[in-house]
Order: sequence, then structure tokens, then C-alpha cells
Amino acid sequence: MSLFKKILTTYKVNFVISSTLAGVLILLSPQKDVLSILGIVFGVFVGTFILDAEFFTYSYVTNPTEEFSQGLRALMGQKNYAGALAYIRTNRQNVDGSMTRSVVFQIVLFMLSLYVIMTLENSFSLAFVLSAFIESVYQMFEDFSQKGSAASWFWLFKECPSKKAQNIYLYALCGSIVFILALLS
Repeated sequence: MSLFKKILTTYKVNFVISSTLAGVLILLSPQKDVLSILGIVFGVFVGTFILDAEFFTYSYVTNPTEEFSQGLRALMGQKNYAGALAYIRTNRQNVDGSMTRSVVFQIVLFMLSLYVIMTLENSFSLAFVLSAFIESVYQMFEDFSQKGSAASWFWLFKECPSKKAQNIYLYALCGSIVFILALLS
């Protein structure tokens, strides 16, 4: 199987979300020139992978001796890039204290999304930030549905909120996505 097909298989839901976002942004964009459309498509694509990119920094710079890091570096050493991405997807919950997988990062992305919508007319920046924010919400929802809790996203807090509070927060995130998209129209 080709590298592209392996990556597509690993990130199929993420690509559906990103493709939908790209379509919405292209439709809502006041600029319909080729450069703006390419900026949106490229920004959405890069935003899809930004949360997983932190794991390369974790493996090569901050924690190279951890078991997760050694496994990822071994796959990269074999030039098995699709395997490395699949490894990240299946083992990311074993990494504690991920900055991009936290509630604080989501709030920063939400605020950054508002800032980009209000100030910039750069289609790449808008698509990148919105894609990263929506990807973050999706990954949190994925964790919540698989584990029944999103406690790992609240690691910066002294105490993890109750499941009811986590549910409310997830609903608020979904509402914030709708709010952001409404600002674009």
C-alpha cells in the first residue's frame, strides 16, 4: 500500500472533517481567486496534523528516552512515515502533559480563531487556525467517546472536572465552532 493510502486510512475521519471545513471556508470566503483557495486547502491540511506534530518534538527533543519516543524514533529511522503517524494515533494517550492536547490550548486556539477572523484577510492563517481548533475538539471528543472521560485534557488543573462538567465543556466547544462559522458568513 502506498504512503498516501496508509496516511489516508489512518486519518480518514480527520480528512473528512478537514475537507468539509475547506469546502465551507471556500464557500464563505469573499475572495475566490486561486491563491486564496490554495491557501485554504493547504491551511486546512497543515492544521489537521499540527496536534500530532508535537509528538515529534516530544520524541526528539524533550523526552527522547521515553518508551513512546523510542518507538516513534525507530519508525522514523526505518522511514516508515505512515507507520509513525499510525503509532502516534494509537499511542498518544501514553504521553502525559501534551501541551496541544489540553483545555488551555483549546481556549488559546478559540481566541486565536476569533482574532484571525476579525483582523486578518489571509486565507491560509484562517484555515490553519480553524482546522487546528476543530481537530482539537474532534480529538477530545474521540478520547471522551473511547474512554468515557476527557480527563487527560484537563491535566493542567489540580482536580479533573466531573463527567457532567466535561460534557458541558464539549457542548460549549461545539457551540464555539458554530459561533465561529457564523462569524464568517
